[in-house]
Amino acid sequence: MPSQGKSRDGKATAAGVLVVIQGALWLIGGLFLLSFRTSDLGSWADDIAGGVITFLTIIVLLIGAACLWVGISLLRAKRWARVTAIVIGGIDLLMTIPAFASADGIGSGLVGLIWSVAIIYLAAAGTVSE
Repeated sequence: MPSQGKSRDGKATAAGVLVVIQGALWLIGGLFLLSFRTSDLGSWADDIAGGVITFLTIIVLLIGAACLWVGISLLRAKRWARVTAIVIGGIDLLMTIPAFASADGIGSGLVGLIWSVAIIYLAAAGTVSE
């Protein structure tokens, strides 16, 4: 296939793969949330809980789809996707900081920290030319 003038280096490719994996994990989490349903008691608490779960499911699925779209666009050497991947990494970094507040969350917080910093570094250091 002839080159269309689009290229990316290995760091941008790695960032794109990490963002695609992150998007897939968000989508899996959204599908997991779909499995939660409230009881059929009909109380107002069940209605509120069902609404909150539905709202969270929609948000998680939208985040997953957006991450997947950005990651694929970065793999297709889109400049805007590199900048967006840096923003995604920054937001993800901010979301992992509260995990360090409890002793139980240190392991997952450390994984999230490394993942976020890797996305930020790889996307920032990578080059993409359209």
